Amino acid sequence: MASFLKLAAAGLLIASAGAVPTKQVRSTSVQKRSSSKAGAAYNDASLVTTLCGDSSGISWAYNWGSSSDGDLPSGVEYVPMLWGTSSLFVDGWTSNVEAALADGSSYIMGFNEPDLASQANLAASDAATYYKQYLTPYSGKAKLVSPAVTSSSSTTAGLAWFESFISECTDCGVSVLAVHWYGDSVSELQSFITEAISTASNHGISEVWLTEWALSADEGGITDLATAASFVQEAGAWLDEQSALTRYSYFYVANGYLLTDGAVNSVGSAYASAASSSSSSSSSSSSSSSTTSTTSTSTSIYVAPTTTSSSTSTSIYVAPTTTTAAAVPTVDTNNNVAETTTEAYGAAQAATTTAAATSTAPVVLTTTTVTIKSTVTVTTGCVPTPPPCESSYVPTPSSGFVTQTAVPSAV
Repeated sequence: MASFLKLAAAGLLIASAGAVPTKQVRSTSVQKRSSSKAGAAYNDASLVTTLCGDSSGISWAYNWGSSSDGDLPSGVEYVPMLWGTSSLFVDGWTSNVEAALADGSSYIMGFNEPDLASQANLAASDAATYYKQYLTPYSGKAKLVSPAVTSSSSTTAGLAWFESFISECTDCGVSVLAVHWYGDSVSELQSFITEAISTASNHGISEVWLTEWALSADEGGITDLATAASFVQEAGAWLDEQSALTRYSYFYVANGYLLTDGAVNSVGSAYASAASSSSSSSSSSSSSSSTTSTTSTSTSIYVAPTTTSSSTSTSIYVAPTTTTAAAVPTVDTNNNVAETTTEAYGAAQAATTTAAATSTAPVVLTTTTVTIKSTVTVTTGCVPTPPPCESSYVPTPSSGFVTQTAVPSAV
Protein backbone atom coordinates (compact mmCIF):
# COMPACT_ATOMS: atom_id res chain seq x y z
CA MET A 1 0.00 0.00 0.00
CA ALA A 2 1.23 3.50 -0.78
CA SER A 3 0.80 5.64 2.31
CA PHE A 4 0.92 9.43 2.69
CA LEU A 5 4.39 9.07 4.19
CA LYS A 6 5.71 7.14 1.19
CA LEU A 7 4.18 9.59 -1.23
CA ALA A 8 5.58 12.54 0.67
CA ALA A 9 9.03 10.99 0.80
CA ALA A 10 8.90 10.55 -2.96
CA GLY A 11 7.96 14.17 -3.48
CA LEU A 12 4.52 13.27 -4.81
CA LEU A 13 2.53 15.33 -2.33
CA ILE A 14 2.20 19.05 -2.86
CA ALA A 15 3.81 21.39 -0.37
CA SER A 16 0.64 23.40 0.10
CA ALA A 17 -2.99 22.86 -0.76
CA GLY A 18 -3.02 25.66 -3.31
CA ALA A 19 0.12 24.61 -5.14
CA VAL A 20 -0.03 23.03 -8.58
CA PRO A 21 2.41 20.17 -9.28
CA THR A 22 4.93 20.69 -12.04
CA LYS A 23 4.40 18.44 -15.02
CA GLN A 24 7.62 16.95 -16.40
CA VAL A 25 6.87 16.47 -20.06
CA ARG A 26 7.74 13.21 -21.77
CA SER A 27 7.94 12.61 -25.49
CA THR A 28 4.52 12.78 -27.12
CA SER A 29 5.36 10.15 -29.73
CA VAL A 30 3.36 7.00 -29.01
CA GLN A 31 5.62 3.96 -29.05
CA LYS A 32 4.46 0.41 -29.71
CA ARG A 33 3.35 -1.06 -26.39
CA SER A 34 4.66 -4.33 -25.04
CA SER A 35 1.99 -7.02 -24.90
CA SER A 36 3.10 -8.03 -21.39
CA LYS A 37 0.67 -7.62 -18.49
CA ALA A 38 3.48 -6.64 -16.13
CA GLY A 39 3.75 -3.08 -14.91
CA ALA A 40 5.98 -1.01 -12.65
CA ALA A 41 4.68 0.66 -9.49
CA TYR A 42 7.27 3.30 -8.69
CA ASN A 43 8.20 6.50 -6.87
CA ASP A 44 11.39 7.17 -8.83
CA ALA A 45 11.01 7.01 -12.62
CA SER A 46 14.73 6.43 -13.14
CA LEU A 47 14.47 3.11 -11.29
CA VAL A 48 11.89 1.90 -13.81
CA THR A 49 14.52 2.37 -16.50
CA THR A 50 16.95 0.38 -14.35
CA LEU A 51 14.42 -2.44 -13.93
CA CYS A 52 13.54 -2.56 -17.60
CA GLY A 53 17.12 -2.78 -18.86
CA ASP A 54 17.35 -3.87 -22.49
CA SER A 55 14.91 -6.78 -22.62
CA SER A 56 12.17 -6.32 -20.05
CA GLY A 57 8.56 -6.78 -21.04
CA ILE A 58 7.31 -4.09 -18.65
CA SER A 59 4.49 -2.42 -20.58
CA TRP A 60 3.02 0.16 -18.20
CA ALA A 61 3.71 2.05 -15.00
CA TYR A 62 2.09 4.18 -12.32
CA ASN A 63 3.28 6.09 -9.27
CA TRP A 64 0.12 6.62 -7.20
CA GLY A 65 0.00 10.13 -8.68
CA SER A 66 -1.38 11.94 -11.71
CA SER A 67 1.96 13.04 -13.22
CA SER A 68 4.81 10.74 -14.24
CA ASP A 69 7.42 12.98 -12.54
CA GLY A 70 10.18 11.80 -14.83
CA ASP A 71 10.94 10.00 -18.06
CA LEU A 72 9.83 6.40 -18.45
CA PRO A 73 11.41 3.93 -20.91
CA SER A 74 10.14 4.01 -24.48
CA GLY A 75 7.03 1.87 -24.90
CA VAL A 76 6.05 2.01 -21.22
CA GLU A 77 2.60 3.56 -20.80
CA TYR A 78 2.12 5.88 -17.84
CA VAL A 79 -1.27 5.53 -16.11
CA PRO A 80 -2.38 8.50 -13.95
CA MET A 81 -4.16 7.90 -10.65
CA LEU A 82 -6.32 10.00 -8.33
CA TRP A 83 -4.98 8.69 -4.98
CA GLY A 84 -7.48 10.55 -2.79
CA THR A 85 -9.93 13.41 -2.74
CA SER A 86 -8.15 16.13 -0.74
CA SER A 87 -6.79 19.24 -2.42
CA LEU A 88 -3.35 17.62 -2.36
CA PHE A 89 -4.58 15.30 -5.09
CA VAL A 90 -7.36 17.11 -6.93
CA ASP A 91 -5.40 20.35 -7.46
CA GLY A 92 -3.81 19.99 -10.88
CA TRP A 93 -5.73 16.77 -11.58
CA THR A 94 -7.40 17.97 -14.77
CA SER A 95 -4.26 19.40 -16.37
CA ASN A 96 -2.20 16.34 -15.42
CA VAL A 97 -4.73 13.88 -16.80
CA GLU A 98 -5.12 15.82 -20.03
CA ALA A 99 -1.34 15.81 -20.44
CA ALA A 100 -1.17 12.07 -19.76
CA LEU A 101 -3.88 11.35 -22.32
CA ALA A 102 -2.10 13.48 -24.90
CA ASP A 103 1.05 11.52 -24.11
CA GLY A 104 -0.58 8.17 -24.90
CA SER A 105 -2.20 7.04 -21.65
CA SER A 106 -5.23 4.84 -22.33
CA TYR A 107 -6.35 4.21 -18.74
CA ILE A 108 -7.08 6.32 -15.66
CA MET A 109 -6.96 4.80 -12.17
CA GLY A 110 -9.26 5.53 -9.23
CA PHE A 111 -8.58 5.95 -5.51
CA ASN A 112 -5.95 4.00 -3.54
CA GLU A 113 -7.40 1.58 -0.98
CA PRO A 114 -10.44 3.65 -0.02
CA ASP A 115 -11.51 0.73 2.17
CA LEU A 116 -8.62 1.43 4.58
CA ALA A 117 -8.64 4.26 7.12
CA SER A 118 -4.89 4.76 6.65
CA GLN A 119 -5.22 5.18 2.89
CA ALA A 120 -7.83 7.03 0.78
CA ASN A 121 -10.43 6.24 3.47
CA LEU A 122 -13.72 6.78 1.65
CA ALA A 123 -17.21 5.46 2.20
CA ALA A 124 -18.43 3.68 -0.92
CA SER A 125 -21.16 6.25 -1.53
CA ASP A 126 -18.72 9.17 -1.18
CA ALA A 127 -16.23 7.44 -3.46
CA ALA A 128 -18.94 7.08 -6.10
CA THR A 129 -19.72 10.79 -5.90
CA TYR A 130 -16.08 11.82 -6.26
CA TYR A 131 -15.49 9.24 -9.00
CA LYS A 132 -18.32 10.72 -11.06
CA GLN A 133 -16.88 14.18 -10.53
CA TYR A 134 -13.23 13.52 -11.36
CA LEU A 135 -13.01 10.34 -13.47
CA THR A 136 -16.30 9.76 -15.27
CA PRO A 137 -15.86 12.87 -17.47
CA TYR A 138 -12.98 11.00 -19.17
CA SER A 139 -15.11 7.99 -20.10
CA GLY A 140 -14.72 7.54 -23.84
CA LYS A 141 -11.28 9.15 -23.81
CA ALA A 142 -9.73 6.38 -21.71
CA LYS A 143 -10.76 3.23 -19.89
CA LEU A 144 -11.61 3.97 -16.28
CA VAL A 145 -10.19 1.79 -13.50
CA SER A 146 -12.10 1.37 -10.25
CA PRO A 147 -10.74 2.39 -6.85
CA ALA A 148 -8.14 -0.23 -5.89
CA VAL A 149 -9.45 -2.27 -2.96
CA THR A 150 -7.58 -4.53 -0.56
CA SER A 151 -7.91 -8.31 -0.32
CA SER A 152 -9.63 -8.00 3.05
CA SER A 153 -12.48 -10.45 3.66
CA SER A 154 -14.29 -7.96 5.89
CA THR A 155 -17.91 -7.19 5.08
CA THR A 156 -17.02 -3.49 4.84
CA ALA A 157 -13.71 -3.74 2.95
CA GLY A 158 -12.13 -5.47 -0.03
CA LEU A 159 -14.51 -6.84 -2.64
CA ALA A 160 -17.47 -6.17 -0.33
CA TRP A 161 -16.57 -2.46 -0.41
CA PHE A 162 -16.35 -2.62 -4.20
CA GLU A 163 -19.81 -4.20 -4.38
CA SER A 164 -21.21 -1.27 -2.41
CA PHE A 165 -19.30 1.21 -4.56
CA ILE A 166 -20.38 -0.18 -7.91
CA SER A 167 -24.02 -0.31 -6.80
CA GLU A 168 -23.76 3.46 -6.26
CA CYS A 169 -21.75 3.95 -9.45
CA THR A 170 -23.59 2.03 -12.16
CA ASP A 171 -23.33 5.01 -14.50
CA CYS A 172 -19.69 5.84 -13.73
CA GLY A 173 -18.20 4.17 -16.79
CA VAL A 174 -15.97 1.76 -14.84
CA SER A 175 -14.21 -0.64 -17.22
CA VAL A 176 -11.67 -2.29 -14.91
CA LEU A 177 -11.73 -3.64 -11.34
CA ALA A 178 -8.46 -2.90 -9.51
CA VAL A 179 -7.41 -4.94 -6.48
CA HIS A 180 -4.42 -5.31 -4.13
CA TRP A 181 -3.24 -8.54 -2.50
CA TYR A 182 -0.81 -9.34 0.29
CA GLY A 183 -0.75 -12.89 1.63
CA ASP A 184 1.30 -15.97 2.37
CA SER A 185 1.11 -18.25 -0.67
CA VAL A 186 0.45 -18.53 -4.38
CA SER A 187 -2.70 -20.54 -3.68
CA GLU A 188 -4.11 -17.69 -1.57
CA LEU A 189 -3.40 -15.27 -4.40
CA GLN A 190 -5.07 -17.56 -6.92
CA SER A 191 -8.18 -17.88 -4.76
CA PHE A 192 -8.53 -14.12 -4.32
CA ILE A 193 -7.97 -13.27 -7.99
CA THR A 194 -10.46 -15.92 -9.05
CA GLU A 195 -13.02 -14.32 -6.72
CA ALA A 196 -12.19 -10.85 -8.03
CA ILE A 197 -12.65 -11.95 -11.64
CA SER A 198 -16.02 -13.47 -10.75
CA THR A 199 -17.08 -10.29 -8.92
CA ALA A 200 -16.11 -8.11 -11.87
CA SER A 201 -17.94 -10.37 -14.31
CA ASN A 202 -21.10 -10.15 -12.20
CA HIS A 203 -21.10 -6.42 -12.87
CA GLY A 204 -20.29 -6.61 -16.57
CA ILE A 205 -16.63 -5.71 -16.08
CA SER A 206 -14.31 -7.81 -18.23
CA GLU A 207 -10.91 -6.66 -16.94
CA VAL A 208 -9.23 -7.04 -13.55
CA TRP A 209 -5.95 -5.38 -12.54
CA LEU A 210 -3.75 -6.46 -9.64
CA THR A 211 -1.96 -3.19 -8.98
CA GLU A 212 -0.14 -4.20 -5.78
CA TRP A 213 0.88 -7.72 -4.77
CA ALA A 214 3.55 -9.33 -2.63
CA LEU A 215 4.00 -11.75 0.24
CA SER A 216 2.82 -10.24 3.52
CA ALA A 217 6.31 -10.67 4.93
CA ASP A 218 7.69 -8.46 2.15
CA GLU A 219 5.26 -5.55 2.41
CA GLY A 220 7.87 -3.52 4.26
CA GLY A 221 10.75 -4.78 2.11
CA ILE A 222 11.99 -8.14 0.81
CA THR A 223 12.87 -10.39 3.74
CA ASP A 224 14.30 -13.31 1.77
CA LEU A 225 15.35 -12.83 -1.85
CA ALA A 226 15.22 -16.51 -2.83
CA THR A 227 11.73 -17.02 -1.41
CA ALA A 228 10.39 -13.84 -3.00
CA ALA A 229 11.95 -14.64 -6.39
CA SER A 230 10.41 -18.11 -6.41
CA PHE A 231 7.03 -16.65 -5.45
CA VAL A 232 7.20 -14.01 -8.20
CA GLN A 233 8.01 -16.62 -10.85
CA GLU A 234 5.25 -19.05 -9.84
CA ALA A 235 2.58 -16.42 -9.21
CA GLY A 236 3.49 -14.44 -12.32
CA ALA A 237 3.19 -17.51 -14.54
CA TRP A 238 -0.31 -18.17 -13.20
CA LEU A 239 -1.39 -14.55 -13.55
CA ASP A 240 -0.28 -14.56 -17.18
CA GLU A 241 -2.63 -17.49 -17.83
CA GLN A 242 -5.73 -15.64 -16.58
CA SER A 243 -7.27 -13.91 -19.58
CA ALA A 244 -9.47 -11.61 -17.49
CA LEU A 245 -6.48 -10.50 -15.39
CA THR A 246 -5.09 -8.04 -17.93
CA ARG A 247 -2.47 -6.12 -15.92
CA TYR A 248 -0.48 -6.49 -12.70
CA SER A 249 2.30 -4.67 -10.89
CA TYR A 250 4.42 -6.11 -8.08
CA PHE A 251 5.02 -3.96 -5.00
CA TYR A 252 7.28 -2.24 -5.97
CA VAL A 253 10.18 -0.69 -7.97
CA ALA A 254 12.36 0.60 -5.15
CA ASN A 255 15.47 -0.26 -3.19
CA GLY A 256 14.71 -3.01 -0.72
CA TYR A 257 12.07 -4.44 -3.03
CA LEU A 258 12.88 -5.15 -6.70
CA LEU A 259 16.25 -3.42 -6.39
CA THR A 260 19.15 -3.41 -3.96
CA ASP A 261 21.49 -0.41 -3.78
CA GLY A 262 20.21 0.90 -7.10
CA ALA A 263 20.67 -2.38 -8.98
CA VAL A 264 18.12 -5.01 -9.95
CA ASN A 265 18.20 -7.87 -7.43
CA SER A 266 17.15 -11.50 -7.94
CA VAL A 267 13.49 -10.69 -7.30
CA GLY A 268 13.54 -7.82 -9.78
CA SER A 269 15.33 -10.02 -12.28
CA ALA A 270 12.71 -12.76 -11.88
CA TYR A 271 9.91 -10.22 -12.33
CA ALA A 272 11.45 -8.52 -15.38
CA SER A 273 12.38 -11.85 -16.98
CA ALA A 274 8.88 -13.24 -16.48
CA ALA A 275 7.44 -10.06 -17.99
CA SER A 276 9.72 -10.39 -21.01
CA SER A 277 8.73 -14.04 -21.50
CA SER A 278 5.06 -13.14 -21.19
CA SER A 279 5.49 -10.39 -23.77
CA SER A 280 7.15 -12.74 -26.27
CA SER A 281 4.52 -15.44 -25.73
CA SER A 282 1.64 -12.99 -26.12
CA SER A 283 3.11 -11.50 -29.29
CA SER A 284 3.61 -14.95 -30.82
CA SER A 285 0.08 -16.02 -29.92
CA SER A 286 -1.36 -12.81 -31.32
CA SER A 287 0.55 -13.20 -34.58
CA SER A 288 -0.46 -16.82 -35.13
CA SER A 289 -4.14 -16.13 -34.59
CA SER A 290 -4.42 -12.88 -36.49
CA THR A 291 -5.53 -14.46 -39.76
CA THR A 292 -8.52 -16.20 -38.21
CA SER A 293 -9.70 -13.52 -35.82
CA THR A 294 -10.84 -11.30 -38.69
CA THR A 295 -13.51 -13.81 -39.76
CA SER A 296 -15.70 -13.08 -36.74
CA THR A 297 -18.14 -10.21 -36.61
CA SER A 298 -20.37 -8.78 -33.92
CA THR A 299 -23.46 -10.05 -35.70
CA SER A 300 -22.37 -13.72 -35.76
CA ILE A 301 -23.54 -16.35 -33.31
CA TYR A 302 -21.74 -19.60 -32.61
CA VAL A 303 -23.90 -22.69 -33.20
CA ALA A 304 -22.91 -25.92 -31.47
CA PRO A 305 -21.97 -28.73 -33.92
CA THR A 306 -23.65 -32.11 -34.01
CA THR A 307 -20.99 -33.84 -36.14
CA THR A 308 -17.23 -33.61 -36.40
CA SER A 309 -15.29 -31.51 -38.86
CA SER A 310 -11.72 -31.34 -40.09
CA SER A 311 -9.43 -28.45 -39.25
CA THR A 312 -7.12 -29.06 -42.19
CA SER A 313 -9.41 -30.08 -45.06
CA THR A 314 -11.29 -27.68 -47.30
CA SER A 315 -14.43 -29.83 -47.14
CA ILE A 316 -16.48 -31.50 -44.45
CA TYR A 317 -17.45 -35.16 -44.44
CA VAL A 318 -21.05 -35.98 -43.55
CA ALA A 319 -21.66 -39.69 -43.03
CA PRO A 320 -24.68 -41.26 -44.81
CA THR A 321 -27.66 -42.12 -42.67
CA THR A 322 -30.84 -44.15 -43.02
CA THR A 323 -32.98 -41.82 -40.98
CA THR A 324 -35.80 -39.87 -42.54
CA ALA A 325 -35.73 -36.15 -42.97
CA ALA A 326 -36.31 -34.18 -39.81
CA ALA A 327 -39.36 -32.00 -39.54
CA VAL A 328 -38.74 -28.32 -40.13
CA PRO A 329 -38.32 -26.87 -36.64
CA THR A 330 -39.89 -23.69 -35.39
CA VAL A 331 -38.04 -20.44 -34.78
CA ASP A 332 -36.54 -20.00 -31.33
CA THR A 333 -39.24 -18.57 -29.06
CA ASN A 334 -37.22 -17.51 -26.04
CA ASN A 335 -34.30 -15.63 -27.63
CA ASN A 336 -31.78 -18.23 -26.44
CA VAL A 337 -29.19 -17.91 -29.23
CA ALA A 338 -27.22 -21.00 -28.18
CA GLU A 339 -30.13 -23.23 -27.16
CA THR A 340 -30.07 -26.04 -29.73
CA THR A 341 -28.55 -26.84 -33.08
CA THR A 342 -31.96 -27.83 -34.45
CA GLU A 343 -33.46 -24.43 -33.80
CA ALA A 344 -30.46 -22.58 -35.22
CA TYR A 345 -30.27 -24.53 -38.48
CA GLY A 346 -33.99 -24.73 -39.21
CA ALA A 347 -34.99 -25.81 -42.67
CA ALA A 348 -31.37 -25.95 -43.85
CA GLN A 349 -30.55 -28.76 -41.43
CA ALA A 350 -33.66 -30.69 -42.45
CA ALA A 351 -32.65 -30.41 -46.10
CA THR A 352 -29.20 -31.76 -45.32
CA THR A 353 -30.65 -34.71 -43.42
CA THR A 354 -32.84 -35.53 -46.41
CA ALA A 355 -29.86 -35.44 -48.80
CA ALA A 356 -27.83 -37.74 -46.59
CA ALA A 357 -30.72 -40.17 -46.09
CA THR A 358 -31.26 -40.70 -49.81
CA SER A 359 -27.58 -40.96 -50.72
CA THR A 360 -25.70 -44.23 -51.15
CA ALA A 361 -22.32 -42.56 -50.78
CA PRO A 362 -20.81 -40.08 -48.33
CA VAL A 363 -21.89 -36.50 -48.87
CA VAL A 364 -19.12 -33.91 -49.11
CA LEU A 365 -20.08 -30.32 -48.47
CA THR A 366 -17.79 -27.48 -49.49
CA THR A 367 -17.03 -24.61 -47.21
CA THR A 368 -19.70 -22.50 -48.91
CA THR A 369 -22.43 -24.95 -47.85
CA VAL A 370 -21.31 -25.88 -44.39
CA THR A 371 -24.10 -26.93 -42.06
CA ILE A 372 -22.08 -27.52 -38.91
CA LYS A 373 -20.15 -25.19 -36.64
CA SER A 374 -21.27 -22.22 -38.71
CA THR A 375 -22.92 -18.90 -38.13
CA VAL A 376 -26.40 -17.57 -38.59
CA THR A 377 -27.45 -13.97 -39.05
CA VAL A 378 -29.86 -12.42 -36.59
CA THR A 379 -31.62 -9.09 -36.56
CA THR A 380 -29.51 -6.71 -34.51
CA GLY A 381 -31.05 -4.72 -31.70
CA CYS A 382 -32.28 -7.83 -29.88
CA VAL A 383 -29.19 -9.74 -28.85
CA PRO A 384 -28.22 -9.78 -26.03
CA THR A 385 -31.26 -7.83 -24.81
CA PRO A 386 -33.52 -10.30 -22.93
CA PRO A 387 -37.21 -10.84 -23.82
CA PRO A 388 -39.58 -9.48 -24.86
CA CYS A 389 -38.00 -9.36 -28.31
CA GLU A 390 -38.45 -12.92 -29.59
CA SER A 391 -39.88 -11.78 -32.90
CA SER A 392 -36.57 -10.12 -33.79
CA TYR A 393 -34.64 -13.36 -33.48
CA VAL A 394 -34.95 -15.08 -36.86
CA PRO A 395 -32.25 -17.49 -38.08
CA THR A 396 -31.93 -16.97 -41.83
CA PRO A 397 -30.00 -19.71 -43.69
CA SER A 398 -29.01 -18.66 -47.20
CA SER A 399 -30.10 -20.90 -50.12
CA GLY A 400 -30.71 -23.83 -47.83
CA PHE A 401 -27.35 -23.63 -46.14
CA VAL A 402 -25.48 -21.22 -43.91
CA THR A 403 -22.54 -19.64 -45.74
CA GLN A 404 -19.15 -20.12 -44.07
CA THR A 405 -16.26 -17.97 -45.29
CA ALA A 406 -13.47 -20.00 -43.71
CA VAL A 407 -12.76 -23.67 -43.03
CA PRO A 408 -14.25 -24.57 -39.64
CA SER A 409 -11.81 -25.64 -36.95
CA ALA A 410 -11.85 -29.10 -35.40
CA VAL A 411 -14.68 -29.77 -32.97
